[in-house]
Amino acid sequence: MLLIALVLSSCLKDNELNSPEIGAIEGRWQLQQVSCYCYFEDYDFTTNELWVSAKSSVMLSRNQNGQPLGISDNEIVTPIRVQGNELDDLISNRSYTFEVDANNLSIHYVDNPDIADDEISYYFKRITEDCISWDNFNLQLACAEIYQPVCGCDGFSYSNACEASRYGVSADYEGTCAGSSF
Repeated sequence: MLLIALVLSSCLKDNELNSPEIGAIEGRWQLQQVSCYCYFEDYDFTTNELWVSAKSSVMLSRNQNGQPLGISDNEIVTPIRVQGNELDDLISNRSYTFEVDANNLSIHYVDNPDIADDEISYYFKRITEDCISWDNFNLQLACAEIYQPVCGCDGFSYSNACEASRYGVSADYEGTCAGSSF
């Protein structure tokens, strides 16, 4: 799937990828609430994160409890286009509008008038104690497929230190993170 994201990303024109508006949503966001015509019984939304890289024009939904709930599929690097307050997922062709208010991000699915009750909104809070170096976020970095797990400073497990560095994450210690669904 990563290859698909990189191929799609490289096919886009540079001016589409580097829209200045994407900088407003760059970073690591923790899901706080979801509003939709659906039901979540005792679901802890805060285990879900959304990562957005302006440099790479990608987003990544992440989850530590094995029950993913996000804008895109869990752990799939998704190329995006941001224009004004619109965000387009270039794999699923879903469109969203977004609003940023200080450290809060609201993302709203653009309703399809032919489908009843497909409205959904996601409400995030910026993770301000972010250890990720977004300047070093480089998914095109080639890493050897060696399994020597590390726990990243972000609390996620990676198969090796090189894999963590692709996401701009430094390794806190060798081994998987406690409670991680690696």
